[in-house]
Amino acid sequence: MRFPRFRSLRTTILWLFVPTISAFILLSGLISYQLAAAQLKENAYSSISDTLSQTSHFVNERLTALFTELNILSKDYDLNMLIKKLQNADYTLTPEDYLTINTKLNKIYSDYYSIVDTIYVSLNYGQTIFQKKYDYYSTYDYDYIPYSDYDSNSVIVQWKGFQQPDTSREDTDPEQVTFISMYKFLENRELTPDGFILFELREQFFNDYLASPQISESGYLMLISPDSDIYFKPVDSRYSLQPDMISKIQLSSEPAGVEEMLSADGVKLIVLYDTIEINKWRIAAVFPKNELLLKIESIKYVTLISMGIMMICAMIFSIILARLLTQPLIKLTRIVNKIGNGNLKLQFDKELPNEIGVLSRGVQNLILRIEDLLVEVENKQIQVKNAEFKVLQAQIQPHFLYNTLYSIRQLCDMGLARDASKMVQAMSNYYRTSISRGIEIITIKEELEHIENYLFIQHMRYGDDFDYRIAVDPALYPYKILKLTLQPLLENALYHGVKQQRSKGEIRVTGAFHCGQIRFQVIDNGAGMSAERLAEITASLEDPESEHSQVGYGVRNVQMRLRMQYGPSCGLTYESEPGKGTCVTVIICQQE
Repeated sequence: MRFPRFRSLRTTILWLFVPTISAFILLSGLISYQLAAAQLKENAYSSISDTLSQTSHFVNERLTALFTELNILSKDYDLNMLIKKLQNADYTLTPEDYLTINTKLNKIYSDYYSIVDTIYVSLNYGQTIFQKKYDYYSTYDYDYIPYSDYDSNSVIVQWKGFQQPDTSREDTDPEQVTFISMYKFLENRELTPDGFILFELREQFFNDYLASPQISESGYLMLISPDSDIYFKPVDSRYSLQPDMISKIQLSSEPAGVEEMLSADGVKLIVLYDTIEINKWRIAAVFPKNELLLKIESIKYVTLISMGIMMICAMIFSIILARLLTQPLIKLTRIVNKIGNGNLKLQFDKELPNEIGVLSRGVQNLILRIEDLLVEVENKQIQVKNAEFKVLQAQIQPHFLYNTLYSIRQLCDMGLARDASKMVQAMSNYYRTSISRGIEIITIKEELEHIENYLFIQHMRYGDDFDYRIAVDPALYPYKILKLTLQPLLENALYHGVKQQRSKGEIRVTGAFHCGQIRFQVIDNGAGMSAERLAEITASLEDPESEHSQVGYGVRNVQMRLRMQYGPSCGLTYESEPGKGTCVTVIICQQE
């Protein structure tokens, strides 16, 4: 991707910085809105779920306590003794019987006054009745108790919604009479139901806890049982649950959950429900989904307004920033442009502010450093030329040339013109490579040809005193190497190695890739050297420019040139043992 080119830094800042900041503002605003909306939604669900759970827990706790009292009363000794007495048709209830039973009922009623509306005990199939009621003037018919559902060990908890007007009170609305009750059968000796105990619960108890929580503006709580469902506050028909929705919640296998449903008018409703453990009734919190999203919508508008304000501020800030940055930079640019004309003697404004001043001083220091580097490079070039000249001098030694010419003359005197011709050709190739028109870097193949000419000449001179073998990976041939790198090492191996022993000598040259570098080894089986001499050579190779170097000019110049060309990690290393020969390793960087 290519960015457009602008004529000035100020234009660059305005056209790149402003859109970038705007994009970040938009992105951060959208992310913040999404996170805030998700968190708000989660908090709303969590709050409603907590309210629902607390309400369910409290109702369950109170009903469980009343459930326990019902069980205790059904097993009461005095009540069971009275049941036995009534099995005798001639027995007549005494005032003490009424007093005993009513005392127990009064205690339960006083302890659970906020929950219990009526305590009703029916014995002997309705012929004997004990009753404690909130309203002494109203009477009810409890013939709806289903004796056919009798289970000797069960407490049946049930609600019933039915119309039974109180004829003694004119203000009673039969459509609003709701009975929520729990009852237990009482058995006789034949294990058949002889009566029952019934606790009728106050509707106000449920109303206090199911009508007061503020779910949302149109939200509400409701009770759902297998028999019916009860609302405890007026509900708009648009937000009421359809029968199939109520049935789905009641039949759900999960004790708590959340559902999204549609009302009869197509309004999306969120339903959170929990279970009252004692009787498996459901308490459901119902509210329209759009009311939950109202606050989210307000956050969206606030976010949009905030992003607009921030984008305007970013544009103003960009204009100010462009002006503050470009004015001192223009001054610095005018000074630096003079460098292109070769003028390194520049005067910098030391009063430039902040980072621009640091940049100005940095450029000034850089120019000073460039001047130092130019001097250093010039000195290095002189050193390289001197080293190259010394290497060239070391190669064109008069005694080597004289000895080679003398050997050629001997071959001619003996009539071995062909061998003399080969030796002349080898010497010609040897000096051609040494001189090589001033070229410093040649291919490895050319370097190998050079040392092969040198070894051939020496082998012709010394006959069977030594053998040589060159084993270099052909894959190295195209790569470059400094000229005259291996020949000084071979000369040392010949004169200081194999010629210092009486047995026949051998010189081997190997080369291959190793760990991303090129490694050559010059190995001889000559006299070797002592540990002290090896330490001196190793120390001298670490500082080849030292005047006290313990190695010859040829090896020292090879080490210096390798270090200057390839860096301190490359160069020569020696390994040797007395009587076992010497191995010189040459490491150069991989270059084609």
